[in-house]
Amino acid sequence: METKNLPPLEVLIVEDELSIRSLLRRVIKDTDVGATANITEAADGQDGIDKYFGRIQSGLGYFHLVISDISMPGINGVGLLKRIKESGHPSMVYMISAYADSKLIQEMRELAPDGFFTKPFKISDIEEALNTADLYRKAFRQPKDTSQS
Repeated sequence: METKNLPPLEVLIVEDELSIRSLLRRVIKDTDVGATANITEAADGQDGIDKYFGRIQSGLGYFHLVISDISMPGINGVGLLKRIKESGHPSMVYMISAYADSKLIQEMRELAPDGFFTKPFKISDIEEALNTADLYRKAFRQPKDTSQS
């Protein structure tokens, strides 16, 4: 499948720790798939919801990949995951956490995220999430130009 007309991979990072957000951005940009990705950052669950649905409402489409911490002040990652799942948009959602109580982990599992990894995360975990989201984008996303030559 020709992919040159596909828009870049759109990634939303939702993490309350600036150092982790910055690290995730650098790791993503250092991968083959992530080098051309558009990355948006959110500082907490509410900010993530605002940016996720704001993008859709502005006509820019959905994020292909959302990487979210579970434990955050205010709306946590489980609340964000629930809102995304309820919306019906086909974003892939991966959850990360260094420590989360068992109740949050159970709630997260019931919502069936596309993946979960712990902090400190492995670079290979991020690469796998990017590659999966990119394959999904290529398989199910229409190219910008669908005219026949």
